[in-house]
Amino acid sequence: MHERRHLCHGDRNAPSVASPSGKSPFARRDRPPPQPSGHREERSLVELVDYGGQFTLTPLASAVTSEAETLDRTTSGQAVSVDAEAGASSGTMLYLNSTATGHYIGFTTPSLPAGTYSVRLGYKSNTGRATHSLTIDGAQVGTTLDQYAATQA
Repeated sequence: MHERRHLCHGDRNAPSVASPSGKSPFARRDRPPPQPSGHREERSLVELVDYGGQFTLTPLASAVTSEAETLDRTTSGQAVSVDAEAGASSGTMLYLNSTATGHYIGFTTPSLPAGTYSVRLGYKSNTGRATHSLTIDGAQVGTTLDQYAATQA
């Protein structure tokens, strides 16, 4: 019997898979290593098939990761700043200095083929934050996100 699992190399949520030697064929990290500004990370989804002690890796699809700080952007007129943030994936965070309902920031992604994509948004809750919605090509994705916190993080 062959065991099949789909893994994304470098994905911290990927299950541990032990080889016959007891060692995982994938290194797992809690956080990706720091990357230089403008870094574009690519990961490949692979199919892992156990043929009685031998592993065969077959690419299934490519994944593209873009950091908001490096994408072209437009706003409704508010200033945008990029500041150091130790907990952020790239060590920096992008801030829209919004003061009213309707303010927005838009990002232009690289050319991507038609398909299904996962979008991951990282943020920091704080006392001066508000709610916002994520839209892609004018359609809201997910629910409204409340970034407010009663105490400063």
